[in-house]
Amino acid sequence: MEEVIPLADATDEEACFWAVHSQGELDLLIVKDGRRLGFEFKYCDSPRTTLAGRMAMKQLKLDQLTLVCPGDATHELEDGVRVRGLSRLVAAGRLSLRDRGPAFEEPPAPFERPDDVK
Repeated sequence: MEEVIPLADATDEEACFWAVHSQGELDLLIVKDGRRLGFEFKYCDSPRTTLAGRMAMKQLKLDQLTLVCPGDATHELEDGVRVRGLSRLVAAGRLSLRDRGPAFEEPPAPFERPDDVK
């Protein structure tokens, strides 16, 4: 969590833990620039959406739920739910909150000079 909050440039008032008694929880909720972004932190390589995550999406009307896991994974699980590896998030250096598109901007691919160019 300590790595993700600064990537969103979120203040203490914009980032929080969310839970409802016996109805689910969300590890991190960021409300910034009119967007509601939920984060679940998982310790497995292939996380799945949980019932609690789906409940949080519905009750909080999340724009996006991101499951953060070790490594550099990046894929979509279902509409509004994506998996991102923590190392990929840190490498990207920021969390884009400007539009309703992908919340994480991928780092640019390293430049590779074609073999026939000197």
